[in-house]
Amino acid sequence: QPDTAKLMLERFIAYLRASLAASRETSTTLSAEFELMRNFLGILQIRMGDRLKVRSELPDALAGFSVPPMLLQPLVENAIKHGLEPAIEGGTVSLIAREIDGSVEIVIADTGTGFSGATSNGIGLKNVRERIEKIFEGRGSLRIEENAPQGTRVVITFPRN
Repeated sequence: QPDTAKLMLERFIAYLRASLAASRETSTTLSAEFELMRNFLGILQIRMGDRLKVRSELPDALAGFSVPPMLLQPLVENAIKHGLEPAIEGGTVSLIAREIDGSVEIVIADTGTGFSGATSNGIGLKNVRERIEKIFEGRGSLRIEENAPQGTRVVITFPRN
């Protein structure tokens, strides 16, 4: 399938360029992080086909909000690896940013298998949690929740200013 292979290669190149640039920076914008994740998920959609659906919501008011680079990638990767890949029917990954009571909240949710089959030691989550606590000087948090009716939600919260 040469057309599919070409599309996957184009998305992979876009992802690599953006991730390399992000790795050299100390901060980026939510808009850039969401775009990076759309490229990453676009590659996975080609691989997983109809088994992967993506939902992304970034309000214009938060597009320029500054965040640490590559913050979302390990969380999105976990949603795929531990949530959707094990599910025969696949599911949806949602990436949502919103402002609530003067804080920014980013939600990475999947409709996959949930916590039941978790076999990871959680290094990715631990690293993201430590980065948030350090960068936002204890005013940021990461919590993991069930995503009713099925799946997992990871919620990152930090102050708007």
